Amino acid sequence: MSVRGWCAEHNISAKTYYRREKEILSSAATELVPAVSAPQPPAAFVELSPLPERQTAGPHQGPLLGAGWIYPVV
Repeated sequence: MSVRGWCAEHNISAKTYYRREKEILSSAATELVPAVSAPQPPAAFVELSPLPERQTAGPHQGPLLGAGWIYPVV
């Protein structure tokens, strides 16, 4: 059935039909965007070399990082 025929049968204007169709398709598209997002690549990791030890590590400084720690690359 054509749009013109459906609109005549349901007593609405073609302008109203296409406006509602646009609203519905736009709404459906925004709901699908998260579900269709591209897959994320796996996280990459690097091994860091040990840091030289500090002579004075006060409470205002964070903990010293040790050798062999693996940190994610962001």
